[in-house]
Amino acid sequence: MAALGAGIIVYAQQPPPPRSQGAQQQAPAKQQTPAKPAPAAERKANDSPARQTAATSDAGPTTVFKAHARQGNITTCANVFDTLGRGVAADSTYTAQTQWDGKAGNIHSVQSLVAMSGGAGNPGARAVGVVFAAPIGQSCEGTLVRVTPMADACEAVAAGLLKINGQKSALGELDVVNLPNGAQVMLVPLGGSCVAVTAMRAASTG
Repeated sequence: MAALGAGIIVYAQQPPPPRSQGAQQQAPAKQQTPAKPAPAAERKANDSPARQTAATSDAGPTTVFKAHARQGNITTCANVFDTLGRGVAADSTYTAQTQWDGKAGNIHSVQSLVAMSGGAGNPGARAVGVVFAAPIGQSCEGTLVRVTPMADACEAVAAGLLKINGQKSALGELDVVNLPNGAQVMLVPLGGSCVAVTAMRAASTG
């Protein structure tokens, strides 16, 4: 019987990036930017023997996801986890709750729940996401899922995605738009509005 290792849960919050940073495409929004360096973030740990700030000497911007990977002694999946985390939370203020194995974080999966507000110029917007990454030998594979309620009907959302070279197909009775960056956006009608469910995977080589 498989046994579950001791889990660590850490919370951290990060504001959205300034508009002056380089743009990065993130479905379902048209053009969005990666998260900016985080200030030292408050976090609560269940089992963590020590608390660390979000500061890091790693190359590139400091994010909550980098800080959590470092705190969990996660190296193999650090880059994939951070890349997916920045993708799921792009252009939003977000709070991330990350869980990893407290005894051997680098050889087990890491998962983060992400609650987001703002984005796409709409301060009232809300979205949720999941980031998951796991080591595969000396490499890592992971995926993100983002659920974004939208005021527009699914037909309008699909039309906007097609304008950025999306390719529409069907999954059962639902439309799916495949984007050039590898993301897939499934559109779920909800009354006169739409819920966009975005999924995307990433992998690193050993």
